[in-house]
Amino acid sequence: MKNHLSLVRIVEDFKNKSTRNINRVYQAQIGSKIKLLDKQTFTSSRITLTEPDDSDPNSGKVSYLSALGSELLGSVSGQNISVDVFGRIIDFQVLSIINTQPPKGGNH
Repeated sequence: MKNHLSLVRIVEDFKNKSTRNINRVYQAQIGSKIKLLDKQTFTSSRITLTEPDDSDPNSGKVSYLSALGSELLGSVSGQNISVDVFGRIIDFQVLSIINTQPPKGGNH
């Protein structure tokens, strides 16, 4: 019985580690292309999360240090985020994330 329980624990640990690694692939990171839904206006937009020097909000390139970018960094598809813009809270839902690079520190 003890061997069976040990095997169950090993399988559960493996599943948990695999799930964490898979989730990291789908987390927003620098370079991610993200589709967002503005929950107030029900409009969607596409942005790319960038380094500060590469940001250009008019062309959809958002720095990870900005209010929106810092909320998006590490987010996953389906997640809801809120951003304070000049005292006004704007609610978004992350519709999709496409990563063009493997996650940092991962095996992928």
